[in-house]
Amino acid sequence: MEIKKTNLLVAMFACLAACSDDATVDNTLLPDNSETTTVKFEMNANTGNYYSPLSRSVNPAAITKDNFRIMAFKKTPAGEGYFYAQDIPTAGMNYENNVLSGTVRLPIGEYKFVSTYGLAKDGGFTLPSLTPVTTELTDDLNISHGTVDGSSVFFLEKGTIEDLHSYTLGINPTANESVSASLSRAVSRVDIMFIQAKKNDDGTYTEVSDSADVFGVSQLADIEMQFTGLNRNVNLLGTKTTTDEGSLFNENFTVPDLGNTVTRGTSTDDTKIGTTGFLNYDNIKTDDIKAGSAHVHGAYLLPYDEAINTTNLTLVLTNGLGDKRTIVAPKNLPLERNKVTLVKIYVLSGTVFNTDVKFNVTIDTAWLEANSVDGEIN
Repeated sequence: MEIKKTNLLVAMFACLAACSDDATVDNTLLPDNSETTTVKFEMNANTGNYYSPLSRSVNPAAITKDNFRIMAFKKTPAGEGYFYAQDIPTAGMNYENNVLSGTVRLPIGEYKFVSTYGLAKDGGFTLPSLTPVTTELTDDLNISHGTVDGSSVFFLEKGTIEDLHSYTLGINPTANESVSASLSRAVSRVDIMFIQAKKNDDGTYTEVSDSADVFGVSQLADIEMQFTGLNRNVNLLGTKTTTDEGSLFNENFTVPDLGNTVTRGTSTDDTKIGTTGFLNYDNIKTDDIKAGSAHVHGAYLLPYDEAINTTNLTLVLTNGLGDKRTIVAPKNLPLERNKVTLVKIYVLSGTVFNTDVKFNVTIDTAWLEANSVDGEIN
């Protein structure tokens, strides 16, 4: 299934101003007699249907200039690589109508620019420390999983470090090449659907509303997602760079704020989530779900390369009486960039916490295309 990609367009155009003492230049990086040029940055921050998961039922997430980061890597005079020069300052830029714009000054030379959005200091993902002149732009620069959470989303360019376009900035601003980049989500997300249904003889399902709430009258008090085999690192363009077992990790994620992260259905129609043509995975509403069923907004995780899946998931649910229910999903969840992996749990009788309940679990990835894995859990 398809979803319109969220894109951030970064376009840098030359400007005719000139000033040798501009505060945006780190003068410690300038050799003797170095000259500078001015560059105008324009970043289109129209993110479409990008919502904050913990407030998605209220308002879209605010896009702020503080969450943009553009890193400049300058080629050495000997041409032996690109090394970190400085961050492009955004504090003095203007932000209006989803466009971040402003003019800064850089030393003339050949550059590669790495643009990101959403890598906040206190988020679940962290950028490496960059040292001017010393840190080289390579695949060894990793964005790392700090913690697993349900709110950290970041955007990167796509491609390889080798193919990242280089730009020569000369003393004449009018001759400088325009610089542009397109950013998309660089994370995967794992959501859970609890669907009341009966299984037909041909293996298909018919949704029902036998109970007013799939979790029963005692309600859902806690849900823990226990992950094993998670990917820890991606490079600055979102490509997985580590495949050895030492780079994998396990973590338990308790879904926060169940009043917002769990959406209970109110519709008399069948559930739309996970069907062909459903697009709005960032703003799921009660009328997207058949009455009695529910959707859980889960964790953001780093994806894998294509055809590589090592992540397993166990769910531990607790109701208001303290009763627990453990559900083991089929092995090797697909985690792909800019996709939601939707774990569908079909409750074939009663409610989730009935002792005789049977489950049928399917796994679909949404946003760009779909995969599925079937299996019943007793």
